[in-house]
Amino acid sequence: MFDLLWSDHLLDEIQRVLVDKKGLPNQSARYFCECIRETFPEGRIEPELYLPLVASRSGPDPDDHVHSAAAVAGGATVVLSADKTGYPVRDIAPARRRNPDAFLTALLRRHPQDVLSVVDALGESLRSPLARAAVLARLAAAGAPGFASAASELG
Repeated sequence: MFDLLWSDHLLDEIQRVLVDKKGLPNQSARYFCECIRETFPEGRIEPELYLPLVASRSGPDPDDHVHSAAAVAGGATVVLSADKTGYPVRDIAPARRRNPDAFLTALLRRHPQDVLSVVDALGESLRSPLARAAVLARLAAAGAPGFASAASELG
């Protein structure tokens, strides 16, 4: 349905955010990032490809410059971020920034059965399995209310 691109800098930041802002134990956050590394090894953008581009980024948050540089170096077509100002068009072109909720909703429209199967598999994979409605409720609370609503309407 899509190719996932990532950088070591991005996964390091995700791990910090999961621990510092979301309260996840460090071991769980590290495991999450390791799953991305192992599941999508071909999506890794090598630092030597993007680090030279960092200084030319202009977004308001210098911490995001490494991410926009990696997106350009990796040939991304979409940068997923709820931050409406952090990724100016000039920093990520030809990619465009998409809100994760809008991205997931568009993906659902293009591949409804595949996406619903992933939602179901996610619920089943948990230590305490969850039904689709419960997974969608959690996704809505996590920032994807449009996706959760559209998925609920499909069944």
